[in-house]
Amino acid sequence: MKKNKLDECGLTLIEVLATIVLTVTIAIFSFSFLTNSINTQKKIIIENNIRDEADLIMSNLVKNFYTLKENEVRKTEFDDINKKYLIYTSILESSCSKPTSVEYKNNCLITGFTPTTVDGRTIMKLSIKNQEYLVSNPYITIHKDSYIKSSTSTNKKVSYHIKLALQYDNKKFSKVYYFENQIQSIPDIKN
Repeated sequence: MKKNKLDECGLTLIEVLATIVLTVTIAIFSFSFLTNSINTQKKIIIENNIRDEADLIMSNLVKNFYTLKENEVRKTEFDDINKKYLIYTSILESSCSKPTSVEYKNNCLITGFTPTTVDGRTIMKLSIKNQEYLVSNPYITIHKDSYIKSSTSTNKKVSYHIKLALQYDNKKFSKVYYFENQIQSIPDIKN
């Protein structure tokens, strides 16, 4: 008589279900980790772009203010709503008092932030020595919180506080980043 041998080479239902559960669990954690990594990478790229733009703007402003002498400043416009700039000239006789005059247009330089409206929202435009600074990234704008303020210390040295607010805005992400710097101009030489 021959004995029937059972062939036990297959997988049981429990083993198949356990394999499926483990595979799905690992896939969920892997997908979650990958999604978070991609989102973190996007945020880092955005913050690097913002920081690069802020560095360019601040370096231009700092360079401008470090070479500015106090006797060149004619007027400062620092109200909280619209005017956040200063007017200066290297021509000592120039008053820079009438914006419509030929003398004003030829001799007076504006550095600072002025508001402008783009697509129904107010953003700031930056001028450095009457040259408009254009932000290179289309998603970055200069926010309305940006300003330049002057202050005089007890030893009569004038310094300028620059607050630069840059807004990154696309359809998926919007945030305002703030950068600040304190600059002291060259004091007048007294004879």
